[in-house]
Parts: sequence; structure tokens; C-alpha cells
Amino acid sequence: MEPFSLPSKNILLFARDPGGANTIIPLIEPLKAAGLTPRLVGKEIALKKYTEAGYQGEDINQILLSSGITPQTLNQWLQEIVPGFILTGTSGEDPTEKYLWQAAQSLGIPSAAILDQWLNYGIRFSNYGVSECHLYEKDRQHPYVPDQILVMDEEAKNRLIAEGLEADRIQITGQPYFQWFQQQWEQFNTLKEASARVRDSKQSLNLTPNSQVITFVSEPLSQLKTDSKGAVDFGYTEKTVLNQLLNALDTVSETINLDLITLLIKLHPREDSTNYKTFFQNRKRKSQVSAIIDQSLATLDVLAVSDVVCGMTSMMLLEAFLVGKPVLNIQIGLNQPNPFVLAQRNWVQTLDSPETLTRQLAETLTTLKTGGVLVQEPESVFPFQPDAIQNVVSCVTQRLFPAPLSSQYQQGILP
Repeated sequence: MEPFSLPSKNILLFARDPGGANTIIPLIEPLKAAGLTPRLVGKEIALKKYTEAGYQGEDINQILLSSGITPQTLNQWLQEIVPGFILTGTSGEDPTEKYLWQAAQSLGIPSAAILDQWLNYGIRFSNYGVSECHLYEKDRQHPYVPDQILVMDEEAKNRLIAEGLEADRIQITGQPYFQWFQQQWEQFNTLKEASARVRDSKQSLNLTPNSQVITFVSEPLSQLKTDSKGAVDFGYTEKTVLNQLLNALDTVSETINLDLITLLIKLHPREDSTNYKTFFQNRKRKSQVSAIIDQSLATLDVLAVSDVVCGMTSMMLLEAFLVGKPVLNIQIGLNQPNPFVLAQRNWVQTLDSPETLTRQLAETLTTLKTGGVLVQEPESVFPFQPDAIQNVVSCVTQRLFPAPLSSQYQQGILP
């Protein structure tokens, strides 16, 4: 008879994309509180997100420096560190999470992935990245699947099932980041130095204290979203949408004084910093609103200085909505079912024509300049899954210590 042994309490946390990092960060302290030992590992953009949140993550590229990241090297590494559980985000392009799930399965290590957004469901578990949607449409196979897929709500679960993922693997936990972000925003606004941070953020952007900021949340769509013919997948790019926004601002400026208005273009972490280098030079008309480009300010600071937040489908639009900022969802040219969850649920109107954008922008800026209320508090209408952080932690502990073992562990009977 084999001697009884408890599973390892070491939990490997991994992410590469910013959205994946956001789902992992809120779990670090609760996992520790549950008596587990999380090891935070990441790659590229996720490492920066860890640092912004106050954590030092290990760079997997440095860990596997001599051998590189392949399914074989990850398998060997997991044999060396022997985690009891692997918890990851998901990536749009990078295959590291996929290789980790595959290696974990071969070694009998339980694994789970957390979805961060209502986008790109099945392709996260396929042979392809989001820039290869046209290939995925022809080959909807999912060879890379963790033991559990933890999702935001029933809709996300149903969408994954429709894509061909097994229902038994999918568990509704909620999105830990939503719960954590609201907590962070509340803490931010209670800090004595909050106003100083806003002032310093405006100074770093060369803005005056009374500047009013319209933030355009960019996404690297022109770098990623293409079909087999090279056409834009959504029917627009970040540049076509920004051009429409600038045109609308110019039109509005004919009747409303926009001297204090500044357009802040917030680049996506994966976006090329030179993405807009020639954009303004090539515009046929000179904008009446000054524009600045930023890729360094943390999300909380961006939202704190923003009076209005505009964009397409970025997570920052959800973040803005969560904290009560006015959101203008601009998708002029959209050629498919609307992918933006707030619009799907009729909480935000998608502005899909130059006329609707100009009209809504005029109404918003008029209200802003006269000191009116732009939005109501959103908590009452955003029914995200409650207790998402604890739900995910419970998934881990219940898998590691099945009942009645888990109850003995929680009571301190087991070490």
C-alpha cells in the first residue's frame, strides 16, 4: 500500500497578457490566507502589471534562459518544482499558458485558467492566436485545455460550450479583478494623497489642474485583428475610430468652447509606442483639440484624471463603468455582432455612426462644462458574480483537499 501524502501547497501563478495578470493579482494574498504558498511567475507585460500592484514576479524567460520555452522544457521545469496546482490567465497570442496546461495534464498536476473578458472564447484554447482568427474559423479544435476554466458568468459559460468546450470543465466563479478593482478604487479615493496623485498625474501629462480630459483607450487592432484577406476584422481599427472621434470633437468645437479639453490617447500595453507617429501628420484637417499620448500611467491614475472615457472593447471601458465614469463606446464601421458586453446588456449605447457620436459627444461635453451629473453609480446595474476572489480560492482548495479532507485542512487538523 502506498503511504498517504498530502498534495503540495505550492501554487504556481502565471500570466503573460495584462488581462491575465489582472485576474491573478487579486488571488495572491487570499491564497496565502488559505495556507497556500503562491509562486508568482510571468512574462513580458504581466511582469509590469505585477510591479504596478506591488509584487515582484519571476520572469519565466529568465528561469528557462538556457533552454527556452517549449512544451518539453516546461514539462521538465514542472517536474523540478512540483506545484500542487497551476492557476493561469489566458493569452491572445502567446502559447506559454497552453504549454503549461498541457504539461500539467501529462504530470497529473491540476490546473485552471481564468477568463478575463467576454471576447475571444474558444481561440484561447486552440492552436492559434487572435491574429489568426481566420485560421481558427476553419479549424475549431481545442487541444490546449486546463482541468478547469473559470468564467465570469452564465453567458461566458454558454459561449464556451457553443465553441465546443466541455461543460464539465467550466465553472462560474466571477472575475476576481472586478471585485479587486472596485476595492482598489475605493481605497484610492480615501487616501489623503489621492488629490496629490491626480495633480501629479496631470503634471506628468503637462496638463493644468483645471484641464478636462477625454481619454481614448486605444487597442492594437491594426496589429492583430485581420482576416485572411488582410481586411480589418471588426470593420474598424483604433485609427479609424480615433479619426472619427477627432472629427466629432472638431464639429462640437464649432458650438462649444473646448479650450480646456485635452484628448488623452491611452495606449494598450501591447501596443507599439509609435503606433500614432504619422497619424496626426496624415490627417487632412488639423484638430481643434490638443492630444497627448501615454503608455506609462497606471489605470487608476488614468481614470482619476479622466472626465470621459472613450474606446471600442477595451477592459478599461469596463473599469471606467465600474467606478462611475462616463463611457462612450465607439464602433463606427462594426461589421459583426457587437462584441462589447456593456452594449450587449444595454448598459451603454454603442455609437456606430458619425452622427450619433457627434450628438452624444455634444451632450456629454455640455453636461460636463455646466457641472451636471454624467452617469449614475453603476454598482446597482452591474451584476458581476459576487465573491469572485473567494470562489476561485475555493476551487483551488477543494481540488487540492477534497472533502472531507478539505474540511480537516480548513480546521487546522492537517498541516
